[in-house]
Amino acid sequence: MSWLFPIPNSCAKALRSRISSALTASWWGWRTSAPGRLWRRSIGRSISTRGPLIFTGRRTAELTKYAGNAFLAMKITFINEIADLCEQTGANVQDVARGIGADNRIGSKFLHPGPSYGGSCFPKDTLALAKTGQDYGTPLRLVETTIAINDQRKRAMGRKVVAALQGKARGKTVGVLGLTFKPNTDDMRDAPSIAVIQTLVDAGARVRAYDPEGMEAAKAVLDNVEYCEDAYDAAKGADCLVLVTEWNAFRSARPGADQGFDD
Repeated sequence: MSWLFPIPNSCAKALRSRISSALTASWWGWRTSAPGRLWRRSIGRSISTRGPLIFTGRRTAELTKYAGNAFLAMKITFINEIADLCEQTGANVQDVARGIGADNRIGSKFLHPGPSYGGSCFPKDTLALAKTGQDYGTPLRLVETTIAINDQRKRAMGRKVVAALQGKARGKTVGVLGLTFKPNTDDMRDAPSIAVIQTLVDAGARVRAYDPEGMEAAKAVLDNVEYCEDAYDAAKGADCLVLVTEWNAFRSARPGADQGFDD
């Protein structure tokens, strides 16, 4: 993680001259010198010192933030498309992700296939970066395509569930596990579950859903959904069970006769 502070060039020059012994070139990291300790006692109290501290202009800081999140969004979208290809060819996407992630130039983070990315940062920042490119006559085709693919994928996941029901979802019961855009949050902003569930409802399915933390937030954005007490309740009587958000609680769930249905 990096901390970027947009400041005027004149200030940056003065700052470099005063703490040059503690900071290096353009990417400045904390040192154990007196200037480094002084900074930790001042602004360092309110920020993490685990990453480099970078001083830049305002526009550079803004674009760096947008570009970083857009790159991660593209990485997620890439592995999602590879997952679709693996599904058609019979390859194992988890092994593919593990193989390419072992390359240090790529890394293993954000190589976990799923319904799509969501939340408050990636959708907002990719749109902002794409719009900035358009405004300045420099269209960012990779980012624009990433946005389009991600939006299409949410509905596509719902259609896959319908296909699993032999194309006849009307009158069927679908259990949905996980509603938030990622585990360990109650954030429903741009959550893939919204489009997935809407597609199922439009197809005539009865949707029963559960999320460990996002139930109240989900009720504000999702109608025509039966909210359940737990994962087992959502699975009872379901013709199909869909895992949308990979909460750890769902990994350990073992439905059986004691929950009112067979294995």
